[in-house]
Amino acid sequence: MQEAWLTAASAELGLFLIPSRSGARVCGTDGSSVHMVYNKSSYDPSRSVIMAKATLGRGQVGKPDIQAAAKSPARSASRVEQVRTEYVVSAGRPAASLAAQGAAGAWVLYRNQFLSSSAQTQISEIRKGASASNLIGMAEALRVPRERIYQLIGLSASTAKRKLARNETLDPPMTERLNRIGAIEKLAEDTFGDPVMASAWLQTSNLGLGNVAPLSLLDTEIGCREVSRILNAIAYGGAA
Repeated sequence: MQEAWLTAASAELGLFLIPSRSGARVCGTDGSSVHMVYNKSSYDPSRSVIMAKATLGRGQVGKPDIQAAAKSPARSASRVEQVRTEYVVSAGRPAASLAAQGAAGAWVLYRNQFLSSSAQTQISEIRKGASASNLIGMAEALRVPRERIYQLIGLSASTAKRKLARNETLDPPMTERLNRIGAIEKLAEDTFGDPVMASAWLQTSNLGLGNVAPLSLLDTEIGCREVSRILNAIAYGGAA
C-alpha cells in the first residue's frame, strides 16, 4: 500500500520510483537520484517524496539544481536501468573510488578506517590528532558550509583557517568530536542508504529532537546519542 502511494506520488512530481528491500530509489528526469528508507510506522511517505524532490540534482556543495525539462520516455527508462545497476554496485565502493572524490572522499576513507579500528587504535589516533584537512572533507561530504563544521568541532573560523593553511592537526578533544560526528554521519548513511539523503535528513528539523535539525545537536555527546537513538528508531521501526 505504502509503495503504491509512493509510486503515484513520485509520478506526480515527475520522478521515477525503484522499490528496494529497505526503501526505494527515486530518480529525477535530469538523471539524478536519491534513496529513501521507509517502514510501516516510522517514516512518512509524503515527506519522503518531498525530501527526495528537494535533494535531487544537489551538487557537491549542496546547491539544488533540479531540471524540470522532461526528456524522452526511452531515455528516462534507460536512465532508470542505469541507476538500478549503479545502486547495486555502489554498495561496496572501493577505496580508490572514494579517494578520487577529493577532500570528501579522503574524509570518508579516514572516517571509515577509524570506525572500523580497534578501541586501542582509535585512542591512539585521537591522541595523535586528525589532520585539519578533514574539516573540509566533512563539510563537502555533508554538503554544508565549512564554518558550520568549525562550529560543531569548537573552532573559530580564524583558528581553523590557520590550521588548514599550516596543515596542522586538531587537538585530541577536537579529533574525538570530529570522529563522533563522523560516526553519526555514517549511521545516517547506513540508515538511508545514500549520503545525499543522509545529509538532507541531518539538516531537516525533527519533531523527535525538539523540532531542531539533528546536525545542530552533534556538538555534544548527549546530542549525538539522541540523534543516534532517532536513527536507530527509523532503521528498526520505532518513531522517527
